[in-house]
Amino acid sequence: MTNVLEPIESKVAARAALKTKLNSLQAKADELGGKIQSHASFDAEKHAANLSDLHSQKENFQHDLKNIKSSMGRYIAESNSYKSKAVSPLNIFNYFSTEQTTIRAQIDKLDQHCKKLKSNVVAIEKQITDLDHTISINMNKINDYRSFDINAARNDFSETSTEIDALSRDISTLDSEIASIEEKCGAQIAEYKRCIQTLSALEARIARAEAMDRNISSAANGYERAMIHQECGRLYGIDKPRRVISEANSEIRKIRNDLSKIERRLKTTFANASRNIGHVVIDGNNAAYHHSEFIRLVAVTNMVDALSTKFKVTVVFDASIRRLMQADDTKIKSIIGRVADTYITPSKTAADEYILKITENDPSSYIISNDRFAEYRDYDVVRDNRIIKFMLTSEKVIITDLDITIPLPSQTF
Repeated sequence: MTNVLEPIESKVAARAALKTKLNSLQAKADELGGKIQSHASFDAEKHAANLSDLHSQKENFQHDLKNIKSSMGRYIAESNSYKSKAVSPLNIFNYFSTEQTTIRAQIDKLDQHCKKLKSNVVAIEKQITDLDHTISINMNKINDYRSFDINAARNDFSETSTEIDALSRDISTLDSEIASIEEKCGAQIAEYKRCIQTLSALEARIARAEAMDRNISSAANGYERAMIHQECGRLYGIDKPRRVISEANSEIRKIRNDLSKIERRLKTTFANASRNIGHVVIDGNNAAYHHSEFIRLVAVTNMVDALSTKFKVTVVFDASIRRLMQADDTKIKSIIGRVADTYITPSKTAADEYILKITENDPSSYIISNDRFAEYRDYDVVRDNRIIKFMLTSEKVIITDLDITIPLPSQTF
């Protein structure tokens, strides 16, 4: 089944893809901008002086650490000397002597000194480790600054910004196209989706009712059949599965008929929305008649005024317009006005081929005429169906393909 919503869904998908790419580029631009700003504000001399101070602090701590460890070594050696003279507590006769008591007091004193110095060593070593970390950070900053190619970064930032601007314009264009389609046929799209959902529900109902019908046929007894009929009634308000199926199929036929109509309208709307129209050429003589009555240029001038706000407009007349208007070329062109280019074919010639040649080889040029130009299939404007019909009433000009209605002055004809 053809997805009739593909034209708008493809635009929505394309917009989502562009938005993802845009977000990625914006993140890149933010990162580049931050790096460029950081580089510009970086004070290399200040960081170099700070780094020198950090190295000096480290050297001072290392010097202090060396002296403390030297003192610890002396205390440990002295303590070990006293420990070699100390006797075991088991030597009860000498252990409590004045000499041994003094030795133990000296050992305890020296151990306390070592413990304090060891605590100082741990603190100083931590300070040195912290300084090493800070020095490393500062060194990395300086190296990053020196290795950073500011010109390359600025060029990259400029190119990324250009890409962002282009993507933003593309997204804005898609937003306008999507909004325009939704404005023109949002109700039709909603109804189409509702019909599709209803079809799906009805098909599921039929499948379940068919299963019930099969179960009724294979039921072992009347009680089982009654239970199935009861379940059918509970679900669908009708206790006969075959009637459920019949009514669902009838509803499906109606919905598919509605869908067919909606799809035709949507396809036409999407096709018109996809047109890239930059230039319209009005078949002047064609728009100067209401049925077989010549109505002068009232419809043409109003069409020109309305269409020139959106497109470049050209009007081409048969040579017969001079006789019909009883005016020369200058007078006719002045009636049309300067907002359009106006051409009148040479005497005894029709406008058809002139109109076709003006629009030839320009995909953005369209003809506004109720003529079919069937004998001119060799022109691409005819082959590509770039001919837009209009309807002229006593009150307005209606150009459905352009979604334009142009009111005419009252009592025009």
